[in-house]
Amino acid sequence: MKSPKTINGILMSFSFVLLLLTGFGSIAFGKLPADDVAIKGYDTVAYFQDGKALIGKESFTFPWHGMT
Repeated sequence: MKSPKTINGILMSFSFVLLLLTGFGSIAFGKLPADDVAIKGYDTVAYFQDGKALIGKESFTFPWHGMT
C-alpha cells in the first residue's frame, strides 16, 4: 500500500496537469481572440531597444495563423 504522501503527490500532479490542459484548451482548438491583432499593435522590437512599449506602424505587419 502506498503512503498518504505518495497518494497526495499523485493526486496533486494529476490535478495540476488537468488544470493546465483545460487552461490551454482555447489555444489547442485554434480559437482566436475577438480581434485579429496579436500584440495590440505594439512594436515588439522597440520595447527591447527603447525600454518602453511603442505603437507600431501599420506598414510593418505580418499575417500569421490568422492574426496580424
